[in-house]
Amino acid sequence: MGEDTEKPAEKPAPPPQPPEPVLPALAHFEHGDWVSAGIEARRLQGDADPQVQAAARELLARMAPDPWAIRVGLLALALLVILGVVYI
Repeated sequence: MGEDTEKPAEKPAPPPQPPEPVLPALAHFEHGDWVSAGIEARRLQGDADPQVQAAARELLARMAPDPWAIRVGLLALALLVILGVVYI
């Protein structure tokens, strides 16, 4: 009755390789050395190659704190200040 006409699943394309100058910064990032990775990425933002600049910006964006974590932290701090003022 019903035939299976589904195509076999295609393998996803591999992610694009980052430019060569960004590899040391990515290696630092992968090993948990965020200070060195940030220094390298900031240095690479001034590179002449736009692909290197984009990869450096992407790495810095991955290292940036989550905006919602900052908002929740500030809200908790404000709550502590309010409670401190009320009870002191």
